[in-house]
Amino acid sequence: MSASSLRERKNASGKPRPTSFAGIAKEVDPKNNDLILHRRNRLIPLTKSPFFDKSTIEYRNLREQRRQTSGTSGPHGPGTPGPDYSQTYAGMLTADEIKDVDKSNDEERGERPPAWLDLFFDLAWASTFSNLTQNNTISGGKETISYGVFFSMVWWMWVSQVSYDIRFYSNDWFHRIFVFLQLCVFGALSAFTNKFDVTAFVGSKNDDPFEALLFKLTGMSPAQQAAQETADDRYPQNAFIGIAFIIGVSRLLLFIQYIRVWLYAHDKRDPAVAVKPLALITSAGLWFGSFGMLLSAKYSNNAAQISKFIMWGVATLIEIAGHAFAPPAGHLRSMGSLSARLATLVTIILGEGLNAITGTLKLAVQSLGFNARSGGLVIATGVVVYLTFYLYFEGTRPRISKNRRSLWICLHLPYLLCVILLMEGLKNLLLYSMLYNSYTYVITTFSNNLNLAANTTDVDTMIQTLNQTMTPFLAKIGFSWELGWGTVVAEMSANGTYDQRLEQYYIGMYRLLMNITDKVFSQFDEGDRSPEAQVAIFNYLHNDTLTALDIPTQNLPFFMNVVSTLAQPQVQGARWITALAGGVLIFLACINVAQEWPKDRYAWGSVISRFINGLILVFLLLMNINSGEYLMESDGDVANVWKWLDSYWALPTLAFSLLLQAIIDHILLVLSVYSADRELERTYEPSLLDPLRDHKDGAYDPPTVSYPYSTTPASADFTTSPTQHQHHNWQPAYVPQTQPQYVTPPITQHQTSYGFVAPPPPPPFMGSGGSAIPPGGIVTPSR
Repeated sequence: MSASSLRERKNASGKPRPTSFAGIAKEVDPKNNDLILHRRNRLIPLTKSPFFDKSTIEYRNLREQRRQTSGTSGPHGPGTPGPDYSQTYAGMLTADEIKDVDKSNDEERGERPPAWLDLFFDLAWASTFSNLTQNNTISGGKETISYGVFFSMVWWMWVSQVSYDIRFYSNDWFHRIFVFLQLCVFGALSAFTNKFDVTAFVGSKNDDPFEALLFKLTGMSPAQQAAQETADDRYPQNAFIGIAFIIGVSRLLLFIQYIRVWLYAHDKRDPAVAVKPLALITSAGLWFGSFGMLLSAKYSNNAAQISKFIMWGVATLIEIAGHAFAPPAGHLRSMGSLSARLATLVTIILGEGLNAITGTLKLAVQSLGFNARSGGLVIATGVVVYLTFYLYFEGTRPRISKNRRSLWICLHLPYLLCVILLMEGLKNLLLYSMLYNSYTYVITTFSNNLNLAANTTDVDTMIQTLNQTMTPFLAKIGFSWELGWGTVVAEMSANGTYDQRLEQYYIGMYRLLMNITDKVFSQFDEGDRSPEAQVAIFNYLHNDTLTALDIPTQNLPFFMNVVSTLAQPQVQGARWITALAGGVLIFLACINVAQEWPKDRYAWGSVISRFINGLILVFLLLMNINSGEYLMESDGDVANVWKWLDSYWALPTLAFSLLLQAIIDHILLVLSVYSADRELERTYEPSLLDPLRDHKDGAYDPPTVSYPYSTTPASADFTTSPTQHQHHNWQPAYVPQTQPQYVTPPITQHQTSYGFVAPPPPPPFMGSGGSAIPPGGIVTPSR
């Protein structure tokens, strides 16, 4: 190593350059204020009061009284607005503003906790919601009701906790510990979301007849069947018990947090801090009571199963009533933004729906027959998802009226339910469209290959043609043509007459086609198939009499019945999608009205157009009249809803409806801005008191004043010339001539005093009787 490399490294100033680990033995640099402040802010207390101290609250109340009673000086003396001013001010207010002039703009203020704590809680809630969505297939009315009940429970858990957080959350260890406990609560609740059925154990035992028939067809013994039914009943019963216990624990945790607020409150008899703990402990008692009842009754008592819903509903209503009491915002150290938290919730829900839809795209791309029309359906789905985002975030008003805050929050429940079900409906509709397209392509290609082979001259050429066309085609879906064709030849070669062998050939070909169809559908349902569909496939593949009934007809009615049964989950989940899209627009309009009452015809136009557009989509449900059971490709009288779904126009219809609404909203926005600008120009009158008034009047000539300044006041010359201190009398042409012209101001005289002249004293302070000014008041400087 050279001697130069051993020399001490020095910086530009000649001082030794510090090494990377020089700070190991150093103390904190007292001059590094940013680092010290950052570390000091990270030191949080064990617990912290959410309220101001009494003296601060009293001062803030007195200051508010002074602000309301002072105002501008009117003809009746200082601090008292005259009757003309009050009448003018009242005329500027709408009816909504007169009822509540001091409207909250929902902005955060005060010392708020770190943003990651709120995000962590929302993600903990999202884990339960995500499991609920992924573990349940919404394909019918019962599944929709069950999903709505579970979502309503977890949604209220989120709302009640966030309502506490935006008022009383403080950056201390108490709340950080409770965030961890809430994570445990939502994680435990996620374990009971799989195939949640709200109708389980209610009424008589309603076993699925197809499930019992499937057990018999597969050769399951009665003992095995009874054991399987017991195992199937165990999870739903444990789910109800677990849900009651976990939600009861969440109510108890929230009760402890409100008890802490009550202990910090200055007036412990104030209903604003005393009612909510009572409501929550009552609610927790009802939830734990239902837990004990279900634990002792099991699923043998129908009364207990019905009573649990009554107890859960009463507990929730008691909590909702308790949230009507809230302490004044001026008493709290900080306030959070409820609209921002709800926006995060909407984003999470829409993101989960988008995640489900993108999972469908993977299946669509892998399927056969993916073409330009399939790509158009994907684009239409993306338009619907994007405009659902757009219409919510672009349609919200800037402020939330205090009088309708609770209504505004409650309207989010049906809106979010419609959004979730719409996303699930879009997934099912896109899945069905891709499935129908793939099935049509496979059947058409299969038939074309058979016709091509039938036109050959001999049997050997026909078999060779089938092998050359069918083998690479069916390999794309993972089906072996050699194995399927071998089964057909084996059944046809059995002993019998020519007619019997011909019948066996047709039966074998139909069953081969059924196996191919089953393979196509299995790519989309991922093995989650109903017992009814499994029984239908089993009967068609093993019952020769049933399969032979399709030979005399060209429509293959029994074959198509099986195919329709396989497509039922996707079809039933998509047939009500227009009502869900309409519900999104209708409830979104209600949210906008509750957030801020429309002030002009353009705002009313947006609200009314959303109502009308939503009602039109809801009225499309009339296509379900006399719909009956779904039959794919039936030549008979088919309900309009099935024709609509099979025509590939379902998704473009929804996309066009939402796009039209977005265009209407934007046109109304442009017209409203243009109307406001035009009204301002029409009512514009230049002020005679403001010399800088006319930034739009390019010909405005400001006054020219020239003063002979000198180095010292003693040597200054304050005499004036006739050409100095003159204002030009120019006025724009649109100012009425009856208006007085500008008057030349008087010549400025020499000011003999160079001291500061104090403004007039303020009116007497109401809290001190005029004898003193409280801390933080106005301090008048002396001369």
